[in-house]
Amino acid sequence: MKRILLCMALAVAFLAGGHVDAKKKKKRKPPKDLPTLMTERGEALILEPFDGDAIPGHWRVAIGKWEVEDGALKGTEQAADDHPAVIRIDSDCTDVIIQYSVMFKGGKSTGLSLNNKKGHVCSARLSPTGIYLNKDRPTKTSDEESEKVDSVKFEFKEGEWYDICVEILGEEMVASIGGDKKMMYVAFGSNKGVAKEKTNFGFWVSGVDLPITFDDVRVWEVAGPNKKWKKTKKKLEKIRFFMEKKGLR
Repeated sequence: MKRILLCMALAVAFLAGGHVDAKKKKKRKPPKDLPTLMTERGEALILEPFDGDAIPGHWRVAIGKWEVEDGALKGTEQAADDHPAVIRIDSDCTDVIIQYSVMFKGGKSTGLSLNNKKGHVCSARLSPTGIYLNKDRPTKTSDEESEKVDSVKFEFKEGEWYDICVEILGEEMVASIGGDKKMMYVAFGSNKGVAKEKTNFGFWVSGVDLPITFDDVRVWEVAGPNKKWKKTKKKLEKIRFFMEKKGLR
């Protein structure tokens, strides 16, 4: 009898123009808070799981196509825009820890961009082949130029989730992947231009009609420097020297 009722329900749904999606994707399990290398976590400022059906109102779409799909935020550059897709959220965050998850779905590159009222400040950029930290040029007409802070090679495989942690304290920036214990894939460095007030941050996606997906965005104030940072930094410098000699960085 139960089978008959189920079949009848499915038939009614079909005739009504609907369907039952037995393979509907479940939202993945949220990642743990990643270990920080340079800083200690303070007060949580933003915890964004994108659990709803629409983009939360405090996020501002600047350009491009942005939507919530399968419990994650998807950004896609549009040909008519002639500019990467951009979305932002206001947050006063001069010294800050930002953790987020990212999945390449064909997109050429993406970035976490931190800005203020005068323009861009700094960014952590990702491509399918690596991580790049940058002190950004505020605007296209600025006398101040963009400057590389650091980079490290890493293969981001299409269709897989990666958890990223970006730390900023004063002039220093650190970006790590998934709390990797080997610390082989950590970009780190400093630039005076990084130590500026920041009033918002956001993501950009490059690649026409080639999306990149984001999820579980978490932001914390910096409570202070990590006591182990000096030792950790020395280890990272040794690793960087070795990797540069091998052409891995």
